[in-house]
Order: sequence, then C-alpha cells, then structure tokens
Amino acid sequence: ASEIHDDPQTAANGYLQTVDGGDKGHFDLVASPVQFDETPVPLTRSPELGQDTEEVLLEIGLSWDEIAEHKRARVIL
Repeated sequence: ASEIHDDPQTAANGYLQTVDGGDKGHFDLVASPVQFDETPVPLTRSPELGQDTEEVLLEIGLSWDEIAEHKRARVIL
C-alpha cells in the first residue's frame, strides 16, 4: 500500500490529495472519485473530538445550563 505514493500514475491522475490536519500536520488522503465539471471535490480533515458538541446540543434544544451540567458530570467533553 505504501508504493501508491511512488506510482507515477497516482500523481498523474490526482488519486491523492494533501490535507491540512491542523496540529497533526499535512497528510495524503485518497481523492474522491466524484467530480463535477472536471473539478475534484476538496478534502478536509475531520473535526476534533467534541468540536461540534455544543452546537449540536444547542440545535436539539438543550440550554447552556444543561450543557454545562453535562460537562460537569463528564457526560460530554
């Protein structure tokens, strides 16, 4: 699997895309096979653990006080 990085066809066909992983550095991911108007879909890193927790809980109706209580109880990050 590591030889994919050295294969000239991999680069020529754009099979790998470099992604900025934030504090984890840059790394290559397999590019999406889906393209619109011959434009590759840009890849991004996944969110950090717990990054969107508060936003999601607010969207489903929890209050800031309820979220704070869940944090104190170590139910969420």
